[in-house]
Amino acid sequence: MILLKPSLYGFKKEQSYPADYVVENCENHFFIHRVVPITERFFYNRDKLLITPEGKYLVPNIGRGESFEEAQEIVLSLWRTVMKANERLNLQ
Repeated sequence: MILLKPSLYGFKKEQSYPADYVVENCENHFFIHRVVPITERFFYNRDKLLITPEGKYLVPNIGRGESFEEAQEIVLSLWRTVMKANERLNLQ
Protein backbone atom coordinates (compact mmCIF):
# COMPACT_ATOMS: atom_id res chain seq x y z
CA MET A 1 0.00 0.00 0.00
CA ILE A 2 1.24 3.45 -0.91
CA LEU A 3 0.08 6.47 1.10
CA LEU A 4 -0.68 9.61 -0.92
CA LYS A 5 -0.65 12.81 1.18
CA PRO A 6 -1.77 16.20 -0.19
CA SER A 7 1.25 17.95 1.34
CA LEU A 8 3.54 15.90 -0.92
CA TYR A 9 1.69 17.12 -4.02
CA GLY A 10 1.95 20.88 -3.56
CA PHE A 11 -0.99 21.66 -1.29
CA LYS A 12 0.03 24.32 1.20
CA LYS A 13 -0.31 23.94 4.96
CA GLU A 14 -2.52 27.02 5.32
CA GLN A 15 -5.06 25.38 3.05
CA SER A 16 -7.47 22.89 4.55
CA TYR A 17 -6.08 19.64 3.28
CA PRO A 18 -8.24 17.12 1.49
CA ALA A 19 -8.09 13.55 2.82
CA ASP A 20 -5.13 11.22 2.48
CA TYR A 21 -5.56 8.19 0.24
CA VAL A 22 -3.93 4.78 0.04
CA VAL A 23 -3.31 2.98 -3.26
CA GLU A 24 -3.20 -0.81 -2.98
CA ASN A 25 -1.62 -2.94 -5.68
CA CYS A 26 -3.85 -5.97 -6.31
CA GLU A 27 -3.49 -8.54 -9.08
CA ASN A 28 -4.97 -6.61 -12.02
CA HIS A 29 -5.79 -3.20 -10.56
CA PHE A 30 -4.68 -0.51 -8.15
CA PHE A 31 -7.47 0.10 -5.65
CA ILE A 32 -7.90 3.48 -3.98
CA HIS A 33 -8.95 3.72 -0.33
CA ARG A 34 -9.68 6.93 1.61
CA VAL A 35 -7.91 7.37 4.95
CA VAL A 36 -10.44 8.31 7.63
CA PRO A 37 -9.16 10.92 10.10
CA ILE A 38 -9.73 10.31 13.80
CA THR A 39 -12.28 13.14 13.90
CA GLU A 40 -14.46 11.40 11.26
CA ARG A 41 -14.38 7.78 12.47
CA PHE A 42 -17.64 8.15 14.35
CA PHE A 43 -19.50 8.88 11.09
CA TYR A 44 -18.72 5.43 9.69
CA ASN A 45 -19.84 1.93 10.55
CA ARG A 46 -16.62 0.33 11.83
CA ASP A 47 -17.63 -2.99 10.23
CA LYS A 48 -17.30 -1.37 6.79
CA LEU A 49 -13.86 0.16 7.36
CA LEU A 50 -10.55 -1.54 6.69
CA ILE A 51 -7.89 -1.28 9.39
CA THR A 52 -4.24 -1.35 8.36
CA PRO A 53 -1.49 -2.92 10.49
CA GLU A 54 -0.41 0.66 11.30
CA GLY A 55 -3.87 1.36 12.76
CA LYS A 56 -5.20 3.57 9.96
CA TYR A 57 -8.91 3.30 9.16
CA LEU A 58 -9.78 3.20 5.45
CA VAL A 59 -12.97 3.56 3.43
CA PRO A 60 -12.37 0.73 0.96
CA ASN A 61 -12.48 0.78 -2.83
CA ILE A 62 -13.53 4.35 -3.61
CA GLY A 63 -11.83 4.06 -6.98
CA ARG A 64 -9.59 1.92 -9.13
CA GLY A 65 -6.92 2.39 -11.75
CA GLU A 66 -5.27 0.04 -14.22
CA SER A 67 -1.85 1.38 -13.19
CA PHE A 68 -0.41 3.24 -10.22
CA GLU A 69 -0.13 6.38 -12.36
CA GLU A 70 -3.83 6.18 -13.27
CA ALA A 71 -4.82 5.67 -9.62
CA GLN A 72 -2.59 8.58 -8.62
CA GLU A 73 -4.24 10.81 -11.25
CA ILE A 74 -7.69 9.85 -9.91
CA VAL A 75 -6.62 10.92 -6.41
CA LEU A 76 -5.16 14.19 -7.72
CA SER A 77 -8.44 14.87 -9.50
CA LEU A 78 -10.36 14.23 -6.27
CA TRP A 79 -8.10 16.63 -4.39
CA ARG A 80 -8.51 19.35 -7.04
CA THR A 81 -12.29 18.97 -6.90
CA VAL A 82 -12.32 19.23 -3.10
CA MET A 83 -10.09 22.31 -3.15
CA LYS A 84 -12.26 24.03 -5.78
CA ALA A 85 -15.37 23.31 -3.71
CA ASN A 86 -13.65 24.67 -0.59
CA GLU A 87 -12.74 27.87 -2.46
CA ARG A 88 -16.29 28.35 -3.70
CA LEU A 89 -17.70 27.82 -0.23
CA ASN A 90 -14.96 29.91 1.41
CA LEU A 91 -13.94 26.99 3.64
CA GLN A 92 -10.20 27.64 3.52
